Amino acid sequence: MELNNEDKLGDIEFIRALDTGLDNLYASMVWRKDGQILYSGIMDQELLAPLLPDFNAEFNEESYFKSKFKSDYLIYLQKDYYLSDLSENSLFLVLNAKLLERDITIARVLFVIIIISILVLTTRLLTFSVYRDIIKSIQKLKQASNEIKNGNLDYLVKPHLKDEIGDLSLAFEEMRVRLKDSLKMQEKYEENRRTLISNISHDLKTPIMSIKGYIGGIRDGIADSPEKMNKYIDTIYKKSCDLETMINELFLFSKLDLKEVSFNFQPIDIIKYLKYCVEDTTLDLEKKGGKIELHHQEQAITVLVDAEKLQRVIMNIVGNSIKYMGEKPLRIAFL
Repeated sequence: MELNNEDKLGDIEFIRALDTGLDNLYASMVWRKDGQILYSGIMDQELLAPLLPDFNAEFNEESYFKSKFKSDYLIYLQKDYYLSDLSENSLFLVLNAKLLERDITIARVLFVIIIISILVLTTRLLTFSVYRDIIKSIQKLKQASNEIKNGNLDYLVKPHLKDEIGDLSLAFEEMRVRLKDSLKMQEKYEENRRTLISNISHDLKTPIMSIKGYIGGIRDGIADSPEKMNKYIDTIYKKSCDLETMINELFLFSKLDLKEVSFNFQPIDIIKYLKYCVEDTTLDLEKKGGKIELHHQEQAITVLVDAEKLQRVIMNIVGNSIKYMGEKPLRIAFL
C-alpha cells in the first residue's frame, strides 16, 4: 500500500473499507488530517483525540501501550503521511479496551452462569436419582410392613440399595424370618399344649369313672362283706392317688406355661443318677414284660440339673411307655 497515494489515503471511503470487519475485533482505523479526526469508526472522537500521538512523533508500541494502559483506547499502529495538498495526515489502528473489557466481563458472567447452571442441573439430577432410589426403598419397606401387619410373613424383603437403607432392609428381612419362626414355634407349642391338655383330660376320666363306680357299688350295697368293702375302699384310694398325680401334673404344666416353676440346679454325676433311676424302675417294667437299659461310659459326667424334676421326667417317660407299649415287648434304652 502506497501511503502517499492521495486517491486512496485521502478518500474516506477507502479508509472505511480498511476498517471493515475490525469492529468485530473491538478495533477501528482512525484518520486524522491536520489535527482533526475525519474518521474514527467505533471510537469516540472526543475521548480519543487527546490520546493520539502528534504527527511524526516517535511512536513505540510497547511503551505507549504500557503508559496508556489505563485509557479506554489502546493504539497499536501509527502511520504518518502527506497528501498532495501538503496536509499532515495520520492513520491509526486503535483498540477499544472498554468494549473489549465489557464483553469479556459479560462473557465471564455468562461463563459463570453456565457453569453454575450445569452444577445446579447436575446436582438436581443426582439428588433426584438418589431421592428416587431412597423413595423406592422406603416404599418397599412400607409395603413389606403392611404385608407383615396383615399376617403375610412369606413376603420377602430385598434390599434395593447398598447403604444404610439397604442395611435396614436386611434387618427388616431378618426380623421377618425370626418372627415367622417364632410364630411357627408358638403354633407348635400351642398344638402340643392342646394335645397334652386333651390327653390329661381324657386320662382324668378313667380314675374318676372308676371312683364313681366303686362309690356307687358301696351305695347300692354291692360291697356286702368286710372283704369287699376293704377292696372297694383300697381301689378308691388308689384311684384317688392316681387322680392326684395327674392333677399335680396338670398344675405343673400350668406353672410351666406361666413360667412360675422354680428350679434347684445342683451338680450331680449323671451316670450314677441314671443308674439309680434304672434300678428303681426295673422291677415295675419287668412285671409288664418290659426292659430298661443304660448304655454309658465309665468315667463320671458332672452336670447341673434339678434332680427331682429330672426324675419326674424319667418316670413320665417310663409310665407313658408302659401305657402305650402295645403287644410288642417294651425296651427302653438310655444312650
